[in-house]
Amino acid sequence: MAKILFSVAGEGNGHAFRSKAVIDHLLKKNEVQVFSHGKGFRYLAKFFPVKRILGFHIAYINNNTSSILTFLFTLLKFPLMFLWNLRLAYNIIKIKPDVIISDFEPFTNYFSYLLFKPLISIDNQHMISYTKIPKLKNQSLYKIWADIVIHLFIPKASFRFITTFFYPKLKNNCKNKVKLVEPILRGEILNAKPTKGNHIFVYQTSKTYSTLLNTLKETNEDFIIYGFDKEEKDKNLTFRKFNDKKFLKELSESKAVIINGGFTLMGEALYLGKPVLSIPVKKQFEQNLNAHYLEEMGYGKYEEDITLINFFEFMKNLPTYEKNLKNFKHKKNKDFFNDLDKKITELAR
Repeated sequence: MAKILFSVAGEGNGHAFRSKAVIDHLLKKNEVQVFSHGKGFRYLAKFFPVKRILGFHIAYINNNTSSILTFLFTLLKFPLMFLWNLRLAYNIIKIKPDVIISDFEPFTNYFSYLLFKPLISIDNQHMISYTKIPKLKNQSLYKIWADIVIHLFIPKASFRFITTFFYPKLKNNCKNKVKLVEPILRGEILNAKPTKGNHIFVYQTSKTYSTLLNTLKETNEDFIIYGFDKEEKDKNLTFRKFNDKKFLKELSESKAVIINGGFTLMGEALYLGKPVLSIPVKKQFEQNLNAHYLEEMGYGKYEEDITLINFFEFMKNLPTYEKNLKNFKHKKNKDFFNDLDKKITELAR
């Protein structure tokens, strides 16, 4: 048995969804203390004792990252974040962890270096820094910025697991420190029995993406929409506040999915056999990379913005996407959990 400190980024739900599966597995044989913030804290606290930390958040305007607002909010909040999270050092010393695991949460990472604790990184963001990925049109500056953020968040790790549904080659200098693994899925997703209903499932990060809603209203399809934090019906749009059971049920029963480019939900949709229309948040390179490979592998469509033309084109091609999705293979986390257990044992020594 190892003592593990597990920290989870709280921006969006994806990190927390993935981490729940990992924590459930680790608790079978280990002592685990979980730290998170934001949406990650609120979700994980339903299942485990979680210590709250303060973390970074991104500001959005109409499906576009606002760099200025994000920078200003971070600048104003950083002194409080730093002082609040200093308590982490006390908790780390008190817990005396053998290993620290992080899903893209930066503060715990830095304490691992200061206290000489081995660190395992589990995320999809490191795909950008450690693999030979293609150049994307009009994305060069955003890739540079993404690289900078990744190295600032987690400058050094004992080992990195990178979750993915596509498999570019690793860079030569990191093959012994990095491994690509299949999407890490929650037990609720793995146990789901998907059906093909009449509605289209929609999840959006930006609450101000009005272009999407106006376009969907002009179609004859029915949409169930998460991400706008309200319960109401507007013509053919049904809005939901987040409820995990409803979320999973309505995702599993949908005939297609419209999301940004977040990796975790994209992986869940692919596992359930749902064609995906991906409209990545602008200026987020990692989301655009996911959407690029989604379209390249024939699992769905990648668009910079939604229009009636590209929506109906997506719908017309649903049978092709469904056929291609039959080639999506998943070993239900088994290989990853075996690799993780071995790495924890190795580093705990």
